[in-house]
Amino acid sequence: MSNLKNEIKLVLINKGMGMSDLIKLLNEKHNREDTVQNLNNKLTRGTIKYSEIKEIAEILNYKIGWIPEGTTIQLGDKNIILSTPLQHK
Repeated sequence: MSNLKNEIKLVLINKGMGMSDLIKLLNEKHNREDTVQNLNNKLTRGTIKYSEIKEIAEILNYKIGWIPEGTTIQLGDKNIILSTPLQHK
């Protein structure tokens, strides 16, 4: 199973949702008739479009962003550094 598929499933579990709930919301918002099987296939094969991932994130109230390496993010009382950038010699 792809890492992306696992990440989406983890978010769904944390929200008390399943893939069928996600598909229903996506179909309603974007006026289409996608299926759980179709989404699962795209995630498994790695053929899902970036725009579709952004739609999923939006439905789940998440944002996808480009954060520079070495950026410090404060979460509550903890600071998290997002990987240290490579040092060029």
